[in-house]
Amino acid sequence: MRSLTQVNISGLRVLLRVDYNVPVDKKGDIIDDFKIKQSLPTLRYILKRAKQVVIMSHLGRPKGTVVKKLRMDQIALRLMKHIGKNVIKLDDCVDVIIPDEKIVLLENLRFHNEEKENNLIFAKKLSSYGDIYVNDAFAVSHREHASVVGVTKFLPSCAGFLIQKEVENLNFSNVERPFVVIMGGSKLSTKFPVINALLPKVDNLLLGGAMIFTFYKADNLEIGDSLCEDDQLVTAALLMNNEKIVLPQDVVVASDVSQNSKSKT
Repeated sequence: MRSLTQVNISGLRVLLRVDYNVPVDKKGDIIDDFKIKQSLPTLRYILKRAKQVVIMSHLGRPKGTVVKKLRMDQIALRLMKHIGKNVIKLDDCVDVIIPDEKIVLLENLRFHNEEKENNLIFAKKLSSYGDIYVNDAFAVSHREHASVVGVTKFLPSCAGFLIQKEVENLNFSNVERPFVVIMGGSKLSTKFPVINALLPKVDNLLLGGAMIFTFYKADNLEIGDSLCEDDQLVTAALLMNNEKIVLPQDVVVASDVSQNSKSKT
């Protein structure tokens, strides 16, 4: 994929896919805005050159329905704080009129099942908001969703700076030893191809995130109500036989994900 600096976006409407899937509390308030900050270099570059940027992202797992706490309103407010410019947030992501404003943020893509289904009608509606598509959502670039794959059938496409940086970081040709990789994620099923590809190249692979509970259960450890992929237990058990893989020895247990939640280790 071409990089953003290799295309001319002067005077164009840019459709930008970012990963604003940030952690939020029960009220929908943002707990950590690191992902929003990661998008700023690409966004600033676009704002200096393009006529308009229309930003799209998902937030959480609403499963095709509107969930109030997963609306993008707080994202828009936090983005305005960081970028120092007005952000117009719309009430939906399709079948809307795009206002003549510099920065427009669409509503949560996953309020529509068509996003995860890579529905081409849905993708075409999204593509109508731009003259060129920029993907800077590295964390979802492996997913065959409408906003990631579908839109590329209708618009010329390129990669943003975050994706370019991450791809460059994956170049292991002249890496110094010992070489240790830390990987997180919620699902072992989606990470297994990457794990399998990395194991021959690394000295150690440190795993974290919710996928560790599938490993714990495969090792007959108690995981409570934590996320677990039961259909991946055999895979997890086989991977644990590889001495390069390192799992966390301790975890924090809490009733919910918030700053005020009672927790223990």
